Amino acid sequence: MTYCSQLLQTNLPTLDLHDKVTQVLQEMQLANYSALPVLDGVLFLGMIALADLEDAAPEAEIITIQQLFQKHSVRPNDHFLQALRLRSKFYLDSVPVVNEKQEWEGLVDPEKLIDAVSSMIGAAETGSLLVLEMSRSDYAPGLINRLVESNDAMIM
Repeated sequence: MTYCSQLLQTNLPTLDLHDKVTQVLQEMQLANYSALPVLDGVLFLGMIALADLEDAAPEAEIITIQQLFQKHSVRPNDHFLQALRLRSKFYLDSVPVVNEKQEWEGLVDPEKLIDAVSSMIGAAETGSLLVLEMSRSDYAPGLINRLVESNDAMIM
């Protein structure tokens, strides 16, 4: 089983509440991210998106737009599918990972999520994925198993 702690990326810049909007915009450009985490020491306050900074005064500190921070996150011991669910539900570029004390651990980026899903469904393995559409009354696991095994295949 793959947990969020196994997919962490920790080598990206973080922001402080007192950073200026112009400084944050430059940091995002250099890091090539459209959202970055804002921390107070090690405490995670949320993610600030590039779109939220465009309307802010250039010399303002990002504390002035704190109400726009996206506070969605996962725990290190959450299954990676929880991170995938949050990314999809809230349209996050990357999913923040924080511990029980809301302390910053890192991010799970989309590439790592795709790799984990690919591994989970066996996309790199020989074989195939078969989707059967049938009514519940026609579904008989034993019959399907016999059909598969009689054709020299196996159900994983």
